[in-house]
Amino acid sequence: MKGNSILKDQFYPERIRKSRIGDRTTHDEFASDRSRILFCTSFRRMMKKAQVFSLEENTSVRNRLTHSIEVSDIGKSLAREVGKRLEKRGLAERMDSILLEQIVENGCLAHDIGNPPFGHFGEEAIKTWFQNNDLSSKFCQDDKTTHSKFPRLLADLKDFDGNPQGFRILTRLHTEIDEFGLNLSYSALLASIKYPACPDTKKSSGWRKSGIFNSEWPLYRDICDEKGIAEGKRYFAAYLVELADDICYCLSDITDAFEKKFIDYRLFWEELRKIFTENNYDWQIFTDKIKLKDGDEIECFSHQIAVRVSREIFEAGAEYFCNNIEEYIAGDAKDICESIEDGVILKALKQFARKFIYVAPEVQKIEIAGFQVVKGLLDHYSQLLALSVDEFHEFAKEGKPIKGKSLDLHWRIFNQLSERMLESYLKQLKDGVDNENSLRVRLIVDYVAGLTDVDALRFYQNAQGISIDR
Repeated sequence: MKGNSILKDQFYPERIRKSRIGDRTTHDEFASDRSRILFCTSFRRMMKKAQVFSLEENTSVRNRLTHSIEVSDIGKSLAREVGKRLEKRGLAERMDSILLEQIVENGCLAHDIGNPPFGHFGEEAIKTWFQNNDLSSKFCQDDKTTHSKFPRLLADLKDFDGNPQGFRILTRLHTEIDEFGLNLSYSALLASIKYPACPDTKKSSGWRKSGIFNSEWPLYRDICDEKGIAEGKRYFAAYLVELADDICYCLSDITDAFEKKFIDYRLFWEELRKIFTENNYDWQIFTDKIKLKDGDEIECFSHQIAVRVSREIFEAGAEYFCNNIEEYIAGDAKDICESIEDGVILKALKQFARKFIYVAPEVQKIEIAGFQVVKGLLDHYSQLLALSVDEFHEFAKEGKPIKGKSLDLHWRIFNQLSERMLESYLKQLKDGVDNENSLRVRLIVDYVAGLTDVDALRFYQNAQGISIDR
């Protein structure tokens, strides 16, 4: 049976730095991945980052952390169902199913770990800032800070997104042990990559977004080379991570909107029916699946609709994935949601959320404010780019400003930076200072992107003199 397993060569327990603990099974390595993600500070900080509703005081409403936990639960169950079906067909053995569950769960736990404060508007603020600022004028004219990789850095930041920032966090920014970040297994890293493309390859790859920055592309390429994987192909388990996220996020967002009383069941029925009609979707598919009549009162969206829709997509998705397993292993398939008949339900619900939740006045007010907060923080911390390499190194390595220079403000701004991000900066300088300008810019972006919504607002108000953080 083992020789016939279609999954037997698809599990990669190897790490960029070889594990220091010997005699561990693949199962042990993937269990270690889960622990590394769960116990890292970046995972915990998602508790104070918005799913949709920033700075939300209602604890019933989801944040990025609770969303990620829910996605991991759906993803693990989905992988278990896939494993069972493959076992019944003689295409997998029991241990394959167990390993697949672990990989998908880990990918789901990490899938949003790179989101900046204020979510998509935080991403837009970072992109816009780098599109509108000429960084060359912010650096001292110092030949040591000029190198050929700088344009690729700007391409990364002008195309900033939480997905590639997540890969960067996992591989570089946790320096508690060394420069290899969390040093996750190859399978965990690949499962977390939604779009296997970087800004330099995105157009030619066909992916609509980047999932890896140019700066981390060599790490990804080394993994592909070592395992004989074609670059730009999505890892088979990442399709299940994507489906779990698709199932969760719009249903959860609508559930939270009901909780906050942004919408009621009358609006929901009326407008969702219009969306089905406008897109020529079969309305009967939806009402049959949820076993409610058009217009029935919805007392609990989560139990009456979200759970039922999830179950239907879950079953259809698992079956479709198994029926087309070779295509998914090859990395050439479309998203599962795009391929199944029930996928139109999620498409319609996503459209409803875009039309009635994401544009709600409360949401938009905070998004506008969040955009200005992130932009203002980049303005504030970019003052450090005016320092020469020697001046900044005196801060970073000696822990003090150079005597006789008026750098008191810069010194205080520097002291606000994360020690962990600074350690990553210093570790990446080990080969010299020829790329120092890129690393210093990255240090600032890594710090700002890692802030929670609450801390970003607090630090911005302090930097503007609006309030004093005590």
